This record gives sequence, C-alpha cells and structure tokens, in this order.
Amino acid sequence: MWNDGGDFIQKKCELNHERASSVGAKLILRKHEHIRGSTMPPIERSTYVGIEINPVKKNSYNSMKSTETLSKVPSEDELYQLVVQFTKQSILLAYEAGEKLVAAFEVKPELRDRLIERGAPAWLINRLELCGHHLIDERLIYASGRPYQKLLAYQPSVQKTALDNGVEVLDPDEKERRIIPLDSLTQQQVNQVFDRNHIRDVAEQRTWLRAQKAKAPPAETVDWKVFKDRVVYHGLTIHKKLLLQWLSEMG
Repeated sequence: MWNDGGDFIQKKCELNHERASSVGAKLILRKHEHIRGSTMPPIERSTYVGIEINPVKKNSYNSMKSTETLSKVPSEDELYQLVVQFTKQSILLAYEAGEKLVAAFEVKPELRDRLIERGAPAWLINRLELCGHHLIDERLIYASGRPYQKLLAYQPSVQKTALDNGVEVLDPDEKERRIIPLDSLTQQQVNQVFDRNHIRDVAEQRTWLRAQKAKAPPAETVDWKVFKDRVVYHGLTIHKKLLLQWLSEMG
C-alpha cells in the first residue's frame, strides 16, 4: 500500500515538475516526517507544496499573461457601441418608468412622497415625471450642472435650442455678445442668462447687469497717502519730522 502511494506521489511530483518547467518555474519540495505514534513504517517521500517562479523567466511569463489580458480588452469600436447601447436603453427605460409614475401619481398622489421616504432620489423622481409628461429633452435626463437644471423649467423646444446651439451672452462691459455652449458658462453667466421661466435676451441681460452693478458696494477709497518724507491725510500734509516727534512722545 505504501509503495503504491509512494509511486502515485512520485508520479504526481514528476507531472508537476513538467508543468512548472513549461513556465520557467521550479517546484518547492518538502520531506514529510514520520508521524509520531503512527503504527505504519516510516517512509521518506517528497510531495509537491508549491511553485516558485524562476526569476530569470518571470518577466517573460508576465509578458505572456499581459498579452493574453490585452487580447481580451474590447476595442474602441466595441466600447463605443456599448456606451451607445447603454444610453439608448437607459433613455427608453426612463420614459417607460416616467409614464408609469405619472399614471400612478394621478391615482395615488401620496405615492410620490412615499417613494422618496424609501430612498428614491427626489431629483430623479422629478425628471422621470418630466419624461412621463414628455416635457424634457432626452439629453437632460441624466445631465448635471446648473445650466441643465435651469433648462428643466423650460419647454422642450427651448431646451433643444440651447443644447444644440448654446446661449447668447452679453459681456459685462455691454459691448460684445457671444454664443457660448452650456458646458462653458460661468456661474455668473448662468445667473445672468437664465431667468426663472425663460432665457433672457440681450436687452434683459443688459438690465440685469446694470442692476447687479447698482447693488455692488462702492469701491473703498484710500483717505491717506504715504510718501518718503510725509503723509497726506484728507489733504492735510504731515511731515516725517513731526511724525517722528509724535512717535517718540508715544514712547
């Protein structure tokens, strides 16, 4: 029995040696000691306990793995099609969910608050409702940022025009006006262009700019000036000699 077992273990070790050598590795062998108290005869046999990568061939082995991994990476076209497919499916699902939500809320309005209490984001419920009423451009369903949030209050035709072409913005000096994409708008420009229920035209923006300037606090004026040999305060000149005298008297 022990000979058969020993032959089996030896053959297994030889097989593992062959597998390891194919990837530039060597086996780590360990001698099994006789188990204390065993009635079976002691026998020395080597068993496989692990593989140690040969440092000389380790790089080539890793290169082989890297090549295999790279071959499984999707191509640019495959990734693009994956993104397009996900976008289309998510948009269709948003409209389908929106229509169901609108129908349910008409029957049971309290469901809206109950969904939010259970963890559904309020902003998502709002957008899905817009989808259900077909009052949102599909590009705004998952868009973030203040310009897009402002557009949600407008009609789909206005949303589409702004998304396609950008918006007209009057410069603060009121001399030039430019068409700027939504992604490039500053916070100040967002406040200037978007009113509560419509996009301000140039005339309205001019009025808004002037109103903001009127609200701005007046610029601080310097009431005194310091020169090399004197200080001028509200038109009164105080010479250096007098200033030094005052400082000495102050201790």
